Amino acid sequence: MLGVNTSHLLNNNEQAFYFIEKNKAILLLENINESEVKTRANLPLKILEEELLFKKKIADLENQLTSFNTDSTQNNYYSLKIAYANFIELLQKDYPEYYNYKNPIKIKSLNRVQKTIPENTIVVTYILNENKGFILCFTNTKTYFYSLNEVTSLQTEIESYLSLISKPLNTKEDLINFNLKSKTLNNALLPFINEKELQNKSKLLIIPDYTLQNLPFESLKTNDKYLIEDFEISYAYSLSFLEKNKKINRNAAQEFLAFAPKSFNYDTLKTLPSSEAEAKTISKLLNGKVVLDTSATKTNFFKEINNYKIIHLATHANANDSIAPWIAFKNEKLYLNELYTTKNQAELVVLNACNSSLGKINSGEGVFSLARGFFYSGANSVISSLWN
Repeated sequence: MLGVNTSHLLNNNEQAFYFIEKNKAILLLENINESEVKTRANLPLKILEEELLFKKKIADLENQLTSFNTDSTQNNYYSLKIAYANFIELLQKDYPEYYNYKNPIKIKSLNRVQKTIPENTIVVTYILNENKGFILCFTNTKTYFYSLNEVTSLQTEIESYLSLISKPLNTKEDLINFNLKSKTLNNALLPFINEKELQNKSKLLIIPDYTLQNLPFESLKTNDKYLIEDFEISYAYSLSFLEKNKKINRNAAQEFLAFAPKSFNYDTLKTLPSSEAEAKTISKLLNGKVVLDTSATKTNFFKEINNYKIIHLATHANANDSIAPWIAFKNEKLYLNELYTTKNQAELVVLNACNSSLGKINSGEGVFSLARGFFYSGANSVISSLWN
């Protein structure tokens, strides 16, 4: 933040872009790089399987710790983490070519990034904390750099807005309040929107930060129109991650897979009577496979996940700051950390379930949500939800 602040004082857009990118999703990018490096270094299958087993055991213990945090479970967890660290250290000794491929993450220059931006697109990237905030907005030819004013009151306004839209607007007063807050946030967060040079743009790529990561920009209003009426809106963790993700080679052989566990064996989860019709209807359009109710188990999902270009999950899910994000299958929940031990080759994952975009916000990394888990395991794009 100090780096971006100094760059703003010096009117140095290039340096500001470097610091903003450096603040975003570096762990996610490093993890994806790590997987790629292991493939390029031709590590033996036995070694890769041993590492995967470590990761699965660690994930299992992490899930146990969220339910029953005993001394025994904690000791097993930390012992396993130490054993895993020693295992990785031995790779350096036994397979030096693996470490030869490893390089620090490089941040591309703003100038180089701008050359890759389509003519019709605006990119807006934020850096924000409780006290300060900046917006860097650019197209393939223009750059705008703003400091956010009164950030503390802005944070309060964001939290109030998120609380307001978390439930239906049932009264005229709700609607008036919504319109007022929506326009206030629009003016604060999108000060560039009326710039003359941007009037012919139709796509908006948003790279949010901090509390903005839970904000549906589509719902913001400029005059009497929602932002979604003027722009096709998408989101990314960072431009560095987006570029890396686009380069991943995906070769899934089959088109479409839907999982729809209509009823559940645990936690008094409610039956979802329409999920079966939803999955079947889409499958007819896309000539795909539907896995229903008793077959829609977590085990079967893991068997299928790597074979399809589009994965559609119609089920229950939940996440917030205090629980590990999970998504429900017929017999048990799949937790976020378990996705880190799987692979998929999906061009698109649709998480038609509650709160699948939510999770713990980690400074400089983003939301640790189910959506992030699917990106980590290989997905190109994810459609997910901020609501029940």
